[in-house]
Amino acid sequence: MPVATSERKRSIYRRDAADSAQRSRARSQSGREIGTIPAVGDLKARAQCRKSLQAFCEICLPRRFYLGWSSNHLTAIKLLEECVLSNALLAYAMPRGSGKTTLVEAAALWATLEGYHRFVTVIGATQSSSQTILDSWKVERGMNEELAALYPAVCYPFRALEGEPRRAAGQLFHGSKTFIKWGEDEIGFAHIPGEPASGARLVALPLTGSIRGLKRTLPDGTVLRPTLAICDDPQTKASAHSPTQTQTRLELIKADVMGMAGPEGMSAVVPCTVSCRDDLSDQLLNRQKHPEWRGYRTKLVD
Repeated sequence: MPVATSERKRSIYRRDAADSAQRSRARSQSGREIGTIPAVGDLKARAQCRKSLQAFCEICLPRRFYLGWSSNHLTAIKLLEECVLSNALLAYAMPRGSGKTTLVEAAALWATLEGYHRFVTVIGATQSSSQTILDSWKVERGMNEELAALYPAVCYPFRALEGEPRRAAGQLFHGSKTFIKWGEDEIGFAHIPGEPASGARLVALPLTGSIRGLKRTLPDGTVLRPTLAICDDPQTKASAHSPTQTQTRLELIKADVMGMAGPEGMSAVVPCTVSCRDDLSDQLLNRQKHPEWRGYRTKLVD
């Protein structure tokens, strides 16, 4: 009789433990589940943004672009748009403080949100300079109400992290992992079926870092390689005045950056400032030396 009673107690304990574990898993899953994605707030505005980079800047980034456009800005926007939509190489020089980096940040954001490019690399002269652009994108996804209203499938999962990157590993959408990523040098969009930006990647790298062979494999087996590179001011003050360093960085752009996409072809943008004659920027802007690049320069004063 005591043996039967002891076995019954163990059975009850195992049943209670299993029930407790099941409730714990249910609470955990409930806390990780992001639920239903909100609908697009304004379908007409979203359609305008898809067709036009300028419209995207004005509608989704009004606090960045709050002044009127100059003719130079409008030309740069059109060139950036063409570069994103085709396998083109663009180098454009504008004076410091005129918004060239802000424009290229907007272009890369537009390219990923609309699914034109699912893997974008931001390449700076140093790791910290490339991460600066990535950090600005993180702020936009978390704080920009206009962006959240028009691109909820991208912004809502990031907002659901509530500023806690460690939650990314367990995030669920209708019971399935989103595989969202929120790292120091990489952003991975949530996997939301049917969304053009599903699974897109934004990676920050220094020009002299490990660029070759860069790829990401998605949960469905799709292998993504970079198809758009943003080389923001890829020279330092020291390298600009060194012919040897200038040549090394040009070779890195030509061989490593341009080779990231493989046979698919690559789009690349280099917003730059000329520091001295024949520096990296000056050479890329020279159509005779580099006819494969479309070089565009603006004057300090028209």
